[in-house]
Parts: sequence; structure tokens; C-alpha cells
Amino acid sequence: MVRRQKRILAGTLWFTVTALGPAFSQVKTFETFQFWDVFGGRLTDGSRVCGVSSAWQNGVFASIKKFDNSQELQFILFKDSWAIPTNTPIKLLLKFGDFTPWDVKALGHGEIVYFPIALPQARQFIHEFTSANTLLIAFVSGNEPTLSGSLEGSSNAIDEMARCVEIIAPPGEPSPFGAPATQPFATQPFGQQDDTSGGAQQSAPTAPMPSYIPSAPVARNRL
Repeated sequence: MVRRQKRILAGTLWFTVTALGPAFSQVKTFETFQFWDVFGGRLTDGSRVCGVSSAWQNGVFASIKKFDNSQELQFILFKDSWAIPTNTPIKLLLKFGDFTPWDVKALGHGEIVYFPIALPQARQFIHEFTSANTLLIAFVSGNEPTLSGSLEGSSNAIDEMARCVEIIAPPGEPSPFGAPATQPFATQPFGQQDDTSGGAQQSAPTAPMPSYIPSAPVARNRL
């Protein structure tokens, strides 16, 4: 019965994503799978968004978002006590379970740390996100402790996010979801001196993110 009620709410959200105009901006959480919420709708600027979010320890919120005006996914960390100067480069190390760590070049802005995930990296990133049980995020500089988040429920949450993205994506746009390629990253006979971790590299984003941060009940944070 509870599951059926959730599906009804999800159907309402699909209508919200497709039918409301900018004057009726609305983003709602419409599904919850263990530690992860699924959200979607329209932002105040009229753009549409789908994503998943989770409340972690020490007041940190993690989310993955897809906007209808970009082919990239966005990975975002939010903490209301952060005060980061605009466009501050921030190096992160992300490790999904037993997978090879990702060496990420992110940007900070106010309360947010974020980076884009473009194809073909997106499919590998999502594969690891939905396959592992935990995600560790270490900050190479600064004094923020390493973050640890549960990925329980992430697979079902991403499935629902993918349904939402199918609605908002322009026709013919390649999907960031699905099985990763056998060799997801092209091999090269050269590299940068600071890229020595052996993990997949990410580039820093070039434009600021929209300011919407989805809410998630802190009471479910058991970490």
C-alpha cells in the first residue's frame, strides 16, 4: 500500500515536471529509497531539473542533478557553514566502495562544492554510484574531514531519476545512464604531472550552478 501511494505521488511529479510554467516554479521530493530522495520539477528561472539527494554527517547534503539545458550531470555537496570564495578550485578524491578513486577538480562557491560529469564519464560514475555501498570523499586541502555517505537505495533512486530525465531531456540527447563502455576512458600516452592517482579525471566547471539545494530529512542520516 505504501509503495502504491509513492507511485501516485511520482505520477503527480511527472505532471509537475512537464506541465508547469516558470510562474509556477516547483521542485518536489517524490520518492525515497533508504538514504536517497528523488526530486524534480521546475526552478524559478523556468529550467527543469531531476536529481537525487541524501543527508550525510555533519550537516552535509550530497546530490546529483541533471538540468534540461545541459547534457552534463552535476555532483553537488552543500553545507550551510561553508563560506567558500566564488570559483575556488577544490581538489577532491572520491572512492566508491572498492572501485578506483576519482581524482576530481571541483569548484567551490559559498556553501557549495560542485563539479560536472560529462559523457562518457557519467555512465561509469553512475555505475559505481549504484554498485557500491559507500562513498568516501576526501578534501585534498583545507580542514574539512573526510565525508562518508551510504549508497543504500542509490540504485532504485537513480532508476527513478532516469525516468524523470527522459521527460526533460531534448529529443536525441544521449543518456548519461545505462551500462558504461568496456573501456570507458580513452587511453593516452601522456599525462599531467598532478594527475598521478590513476583514477578517472574530472574537469572543473566553467559556469556557476543554480542555487537550488534539495532538502532531505536529517533524521534519516544514520552515519
